Amino acid sequence: MSVLTTTATPPPEVPGAAVPVPAGPGRLPGPVRFVARAFGTLLRNGKARIGLVVLALMILVALAAPLIARHSPTATTFTPYLDPNGTN
Repeated sequence: MSVLTTTATPPPEVPGAAVPVPAGPGRLPGPVRFVARAFGTLLRNGKARIGLVVLALMILVALAAPLIARHSPTATTFTPYLDPNGTN
């Protein structure tokens, strides 16, 4: 007679099928949980927080670029390939 008694877990209905893992009521899916933990770690680190602020400012300036500089970046008002003259 054995001192340890174990109960056997019945196999899944289909051979090779994964056993479903019940998710708790407050659990997020894996990728969402990973991003949340990574973002939380970045917010706790002081240097990373400063980097995130700089990155956010760069993105904000890039998104507001049409409002900041209203002229076209490719428009020119000079005649190209002019020879030098006495005024310049």
